[in-house]
Amino acid sequence: MNNQILKTLLSLILFVGFSFQISAQVAYSSDLKATEDEMGNLLQWTTSNEINSKHFIVEKSKDNVNFAKIATVDARRNSSKNNAYVYLDMDLASVDEQITYRLRQVDMDDAYSYSNQISMSKTVKNHFSMNGYTMTENPNEYNLSYTCKVGGEMNMEVIDAVNSSIVHSENFMASEGYNEVIVDLQNFKVGTYEVVFTLDNEKEIIAINKTGKDSQKMLSRKAGEKIFRN
Repeated sequence: MNNQILKTLLSLILFVGFSFQISAQVAYSSDLKATEDEMGNLLQWTTSNEINSKHFIVEKSKDNVNFAKIATVDARRNSSKNNAYVYLDMDLASVDEQITYRLRQVDMDDAYSYSNQISMSKTVKNHFSMNGYTMTENPNEYNLSYTCKVGGEMNMEVIDAVNSSIVHSENFMASEGYNEVIVDLQNFKVGTYEVVFTLDNEKEIIAINKTGKDSQKMLSRKAGEKIFRN
């Protein structure tokens, strides 16, 4: 009889141990927020206390039911002060598309908890995005790459930033997905040039500083936004 009681107690202990997972220990001083930017959706959140916090998994859903991981953001592990986090979701989306975000915060022991959910609808077109650039063997040529959600005719204008004059213009077909284009400044004087890409009335501007050396720099921004260093 005593053995039966002992077996029953052990079974209850194992059941409790495996059935109840301790939630991750994190306190938010600012809930998850999302704001729309022409480059994507900017997610921000702030914690006031973290214990053995490993990372945040950013999850996104288009039906508010099925969520998928889109990024992992490292946490501060142990902290009792305010820590601000940001993540820019640059995945291209259509105007009026409803999107919901949430965070899955995971501890070092893999316990986890979910943040609040935040939903938003896009109001700004974001059919293409400049990814970056590499220089060719010719120091005056730039190989720019970009991703398109939709294909179509792309217009490219090279503008002298000093006098705002158009020094080169061409049209070409951009396909859905990954694309590349060469910008050749071989015959242009030293200075700063804005390369304006336009697709379906959506614009993105790349600023290239031609120094005449191999140390040219490229800055990038969406039309109407401040230039940021790439």
